[in-house]
Amino acid sequence: MDPHKFPVTANALQGAMLDSIMKKQPTIPWKDSGMLSAAFQSNFHRFVSQNYGNEEWTKLKGANSLMRDSSALKKYVDTRLRGLYSLREGMDAGIYFKQGAVANKFGGAQAGVIVNNAPGSVMPVQFTAAVNDQVTLMNIPFDLNYTQLAGQPWDYSRAFGRGLKHINFNKDVYMERLSKSVGKSFDVDKYFLKDLDVGKAVKGYLQNQLDNIRSAVTQISGDSSLRNLISPEELVYLDSAQIKQVVANGNTSLPDSITGRYLDKLYSLKAQIAKDKAIQRLLSSQHKLNNIITADVNSPENQKEAIKSLLPLNFVQRLFLEMRGLQLGNVTGEGRGLTKDLFMSGLQSSLLSNNKFAMVGIGTRNDARDIKNIGLSSNLDGSNYAMQFLQLGTGDINGAHTHVGALNANTKQQPNSFNMPVLPKNIFVGAVSEQIDFGAYGTLAAELEKSNTSYKNVANDNSGLLASKAAAAGMFNDFMETVSIGLDYNGEVKSLSMNQRVYAKFSGMAYSNPGSPSTTRGAIKYGLKIDKQFQKNRVAIGFRMDRQDTRIAAMGDSRWKNSQYAVDFRMRVKKNLTLTSRIGQSMMKGATDSTNTTAYVNRNLSISSLVSGRLLAIPTSTNMLLSLQQVNVMPVKSVLVNVNLNHNFILVSHLLSFNVLYNKDLRNEALYGNLITVETAYSYQLVKLLNCSSGITYLDNKSVVQQAGLRQTVSAGLTKRLQANLYVDCRKNLLNTAQNYLFGTFTTSLVLQYQLK
Repeated sequence: MDPHKFPVTANALQGAMLDSIMKKQPTIPWKDSGMLSAAFQSNFHRFVSQNYGNEEWTKLKGANSLMRDSSALKKYVDTRLRGLYSLREGMDAGIYFKQGAVANKFGGAQAGVIVNNAPGSVMPVQFTAAVNDQVTLMNIPFDLNYTQLAGQPWDYSRAFGRGLKHINFNKDVYMERLSKSVGKSFDVDKYFLKDLDVGKAVKGYLQNQLDNIRSAVTQISGDSSLRNLISPEELVYLDSAQIKQVVANGNTSLPDSITGRYLDKLYSLKAQIAKDKAIQRLLSSQHKLNNIITADVNSPENQKEAIKSLLPLNFVQRLFLEMRGLQLGNVTGEGRGLTKDLFMSGLQSSLLSNNKFAMVGIGTRNDARDIKNIGLSSNLDGSNYAMQFLQLGTGDINGAHTHVGALNANTKQQPNSFNMPVLPKNIFVGAVSEQIDFGAYGTLAAELEKSNTSYKNVANDNSGLLASKAAAAGMFNDFMETVSIGLDYNGEVKSLSMNQRVYAKFSGMAYSNPGSPSTTRGAIKYGLKIDKQFQKNRVAIGFRMDRQDTRIAAMGDSRWKNSQYAVDFRMRVKKNLTLTSRIGQSMMKGATDSTNTTAYVNRNLSISSLVSGRLLAIPTSTNMLLSLQQVNVMPVKSVLVNVNLNHNFILVSHLLSFNVLYNKDLRNEALYGNLITVETAYSYQLVKLLNCSSGITYLDNKSVVQQAGLRQTVSAGLTKRLQANLYVDCRKNLLNTAQNYLFGTFTTSLVLQYQLK
């Protein structure tokens, strides 16, 4: 039986694939009916049953549909048959997948103590400890991190202790583990039929189909001299009328009835081809299959396809294959939209499957604000919330997407803290975000968020539920005062070697989003950034402008006006010399209905250089910064000269470094003080396992502090697994001032790290 005799409903591209597979796998027999033989079905049954279970085989073979239904055949060819074709050896595809399904990779543990005798130190004695581990369950890896912070406060009250816990699903390691299992059991190139010339295979397949049609018409007409009147290329590219014309021009002997049957069969094959858009590309460009189907066998999308198709994954493993991330404990937000700059205790998870995105989170936010101001501000703007959020849409959150989301938050009173009592309230936030990818022209991101706040009736038992419902129901109240709108364009013009960004954002005075604590309410922000390179990146010029107007009163026009401008220049003079400079200004003004006051101005002109070379045959590198700075803070106006010099000598395996920081106020306003800091250090190795660094320090802040001292670090490998790091900084006050208590004279730290595995 000719293996090209496929059921007429079979997909043309599948037929070409199977044709080539059969040629490379001649041991797979075919039945005269055009179906797979019973012997091969038995072999295939054993492959599917051992690797994917009898249940799947039963579903596929039900009602004899596996070998006769075109849709089942398509799925069959796309997955299991290619899996059998690419299986390296044996019949157990999951043998490597099952190995190491449960594992533990200990990352290490360390502990340290820091002592600082400065009277101004909030915590003179600090203890730190950290443990890192990676646990794998069912081949799903989780990173476990724990950090303990503890210490004795300056007033010797009860000791402080706080632990940070973080459990994170490691998607990269998960994909790497599964990809290795696939690679050990299967030849991935063969699975994607990378070893086949599909263009040639399709052309050959269509030619055989045309030969079969000719044979059928020959049997009906009895005219054995009939030849093919059309080529595979003509069948693909010509329409029905053109095909009919070609047949009419080439046929002079057959009656119209036979010609009609011949055309009907050609039209049927033409309709079959029309379902495969890749056929025309295959015949025109003769791409390999990996260029048509996969583009790159090692791409994340194709790795994921191979994993899903070839490994015997259970429901949980398939779920984690679609998951972008899962965090438990002290977690951070995604950094976009609803949860920008969020740090909370709880759970956050996100999935991306077939370009469908979902993110969900639940937890509590507890901000550690400035101690001296928290008692004044906490009752006005709470820093402790219990929150839940959900975001859905299409596309990844960091790429082109369309998302909608909602966040619900309730204030929490933190016991035994500096916080003032907070009036219980609920905040509901709705959000819509869209990012459009213009390809070479960049991306445009738009965000719209709307919040509503409802205060609870503490006299009512179900006040929390009522407040949540009221906040959600009042979403469109006071729209402009409780809305946040943002646009952000990022682009690149490669032909001009230029990058640019333009953004604008508005937030109403009453807008509040506990999931994005860094967002400023009552503000209008906009800005521009342009970077341009010349002479193959030897020269670069950049400009940046940022402005923000922030309302500070519900009545009137009181506001803070902030602006920042900067121009940057960089030039690579030669291979070992680079020059950079910046001129910039930042300013803050306070404006009311009747006044306009400049509260702060900072203007800066700087020039820096980075030079590497040799001095007396010794490799050296020098980084120098010189700047002139004007700083005005209300009535105090200073003009400062700043010099920063860093010089390094590489002495075989040792390093000698020299650092100087000099600051001089030319107007003697002493806003920052006239300051000079000199540090020098020499890194060396005493014995094989003992690395040291010794240095001298000098600090002189005019009329404030003057100190000189020694600094020593020692790193020792005590055993193969135990590492110790010691740091000591001893200084002596050379000047007795009232501010000496701010500067300690003794700081030390000891860190022990033990590797269990």
